[in-house]
Amino acid sequence: LTVGRVQKFRRLVLKQGGRVNVVKNTLLNVAVDGLAGVQELKPYFENQIAVVFAFNEPTAVAKAIHETAKEQEQLKIIAGYLEGAVINADKVQYL
Repeated sequence: LTVGRVQKFRRLVLKQGGRVNVVKNTLLNVAVDGLAGVQELKPYFENQIAVVFAFNEPTAVAKAIHETAKEQEQLKIIAGYLEGAVINADKVQYL
């Protein structure tokens, strides 16, 4: 995605009560070490990754991600983490 499109995506997620961070996989692997349940996300840490946090309404943030992914083929939902469990891309889109 271009910088402009990433910024637009960040603003959209922010309006829904979330935050988008683009992170390096090695840093992400270190960050999740020792966090129960979150370690199950490690197999998904490949290629370029954006981590999206939903603070208030996970469904509104998931909808913003889904709408952007429909417009931008390069953006793919690979997994999620909700209420202490890893969920696959289909469940994230269902939200």
